[in-house]
Amino acid sequence: MLLDRTAMSEAYVKEVNHRVKNNLAMIDSVLSLEINALTASDSATILLLNDIRERVKSVALVHQMLYDLSRKGKIEMFSYLRNLADTITESHTVINDAPVLDFDL
Repeated sequence: MLLDRTAMSEAYVKEVNHRVKNNLAMIDSVLSLEINALTASDSATILLLNDIRERVKSVALVHQMLYDLSRKGKIEMFSYLRNLADTITESHTVINDAPVLDFDL
């Protein structure tokens, strides 16, 4: 009976994790569609939506790292900060003009 409860609990956690991941991806996609629908004259709105989108990506990154079963709820800070910085840099720079990041952690 205990094994059944453990297996059910693990299945439940995996399902919730999957749903959260999908919901965050959907929010990111909706924001992307909204940004693409705006014109250049809506630059303030585009900047605001991009900022919101980056925050959603940050939450998704933390969620992914926390619920990676091999990590057991721990986050390696170097990997997290590196991924976060790369994500933010990619979203706020022109493709050929990206800064080079150097980490000393």
